[in-house]
Amino acid sequence: MDAPANEGLDPRIPHAHPSLGQHRLGPQAVRRAVGRADRRIVARTAQWRPTPVDRVMIGLSKSANRGQIWVGVAALLIAVGGPARRGAIRGTLVLGASTLVATKLLKPLFPRHRPPVHAVPGQRRFGDAADTPSFPSAHAALAAAFTTGVAIESRTAGYLIAPLAGAIAYSRVHTGAHWPSDVVAGSAVGVTVALLTQRFWSAHGQNAA
Repeated sequence: MDAPANEGLDPRIPHAHPSLGQHRLGPQAVRRAVGRADRRIVARTAQWRPTPVDRVMIGLSKSANRGQIWVGVAALLIAVGGPARRGAIRGTLVLGASTLVATKLLKPLFPRHRPPVHAVPGQRRFGDAADTPSFPSAHAALAAAFTTGVAIESRTAGYLIAPLAGAIAYSRVHTGAHWPSDVVAGSAVGVTVALLTQRFWSAHGQNAA
């Protein structure tokens, strides 16, 4: 009779094939866990009663289309002058770079569906659902990129506009346009793109206020 395939092997050394299988399942398990967390968060927030905040979230989300609100904020910062002006310039330039990374590079690589229409109450939605991939959120990427770009030059200005950036990022979940993980990933993209600009464009001074 033939000897078992594992005869003579050191029992202290794990077999190769189970661990390989576990590694193959790793990314899938992570995606499933993230998907479950996304659905739980959206389902829980969908139970909130209607409030005037719903209209505010819709307005914020619309205002951030194609980075429009950030152009307006940049104009105000330029008028202030000094470090805020430099921050506005850096923040405006990274808007374009973060848009390219989020929409042209990552979205085609991760063609994720957006939340279904019934995921959030109707009064919190606006317009038709976008037909572009959900991951990552370009709105969140732009908000994070601009705010980080400004903060590199002026921490004070960055702190002042950070709540607005956070509200716009959250509005994408509140209105059913994105899953929470889309927003987290988009924010990470924006911050990373802005920070990378320091490799070839040093900040003036020491983040002056």
